Amino acid sequence: MLKTYSEGDSSTSIYLLTELFGLLRAKVQSSRKMNSKLRSGVQDFTVGYFSLVKGKSNWKIVSAIPQKNIFEIFKEDQEKLRISINILNLTNVRIVTGK
Repeated sequence: MLKTYSEGDSSTSIYLLTELFGLLRAKVQSSRKMNSKLRSGVQDFTVGYFSLVKGKSNWKIVSAIPQKNIFEIFKEDQEKLRISINILNLTNVRIVTGK
């Protein structure tokens, strides 16, 4: 998961990089509610397993099993964390500009 954006009162839009489909934009319903099962899996820079369903106009995440998070992996090594975040931010710039 590359980037998350708040959408409405409790939903989230995310950019997800997948092996099979490449870069996808998906929506997660009620992910910001305290009792949401998807809350822990829908955080920036999370690596894991995600179940996606194709809706009429967009993809939806229906389940998420987080495996690791870039922040947790490199929290002790600030230099590696900074480099990793810079690389992922460059990916985000590419997403936003569409280049």
